[in-house]
Amino acid sequence: MRRGKRWRWVRLWPAWTRPQLELARLNLQQAQGAWDRVSWMPGASALPQGIALQQATVEYRQALAHYNLTLAGPSQEEIARAQAEVDRARAAWQQARLSLERAALVAPFSGTVTQVMVEVEQTIAPGSPVFQLMDLSSLLIELAIDEIDIARIAPGQTARVTLDALPDERFRGRIDFIAPAASLEGGVVTYPVRVRLEEDDPRLRVGMTANVEIAAQRAEGALLVPNRAIRVDREAGRLYVEKAMASGSLLVEITPGLRNESFTQVLEGLSEGDQVIIRPISGRELLQETFQFGGSR
Repeated sequence: MRRGKRWRWVRLWPAWTRPQLELARLNLQQAQGAWDRVSWMPGASALPQGIALQQATVEYRQALAHYNLTLAGPSQEEIARAQAEVDRARAAWQQARLSLERAALVAPFSGTVTQVMVEVEQTIAPGSPVFQLMDLSSLLIELAIDEIDIARIAPGQTARVTLDALPDERFRGRIDFIAPAASLEGGVVTYPVRVRLEEDDPRLRVGMTANVEIAAQRAEGALLVPNRAIRVDREAGRLYVEKAMASGSLLVEITPGLRNESFTQVLEGLSEGDQVIIRPISGRELLQETFQFGGSR
């Protein structure tokens, strides 16, 4: 038995322990009286009264020893064995509780199960994913921003988002994260950026293709050139355009200003009315398209 943080051991015996001793004493007295009446006879020890006295004496001594043991309480060996059994039971209980806790999967955050990767009664290896959980209440858009533009944006800056699935809709977003280290893919240096959508629209789905426009600055009356016309020398950090001339073309260095996904502002190198040549991506043919530049964007 336990009280607070201390243990007290109590030996529990049947309620008939003392009555059994009294019964054994009474039987012994009766056997002794019967023996006394025949003990004078020759060969009395072989009579039934003698045998009954011997048996009653043995039973009384056993009952007395049993009773004394009850009063003495448990021995140190019995306490040690009982404590060992308690320790084994506690360890088994703790292991069973741990197994029960591990049998249930607890989500680290509130969300929606978007993919189940196992089936009922399927055996899986430790560490295997069983389902995919997403927090659809706050969607993020992952971008790769060119190193030329990364210094112009900052966390908290607003963004305008359009989706290929909803081309006529505009959604508000805000820059949530800008990676401190760059990524290099195909010789182009970009920085991973995350934009968090500020609107909760049930039509939005994970995996949709998004277009993000970040208004870092605005310029009125800017001279613009299509981005397709710009050639980049990344080693020297310079930009060029092929300017159309009367006798052919001339590669001209320009000083860029603001830019978006389609156009770049030209601060120096071109004048309003100049024509530039846009060559095809394959470079096999010369596309003699000309553009008149000017106005605001």
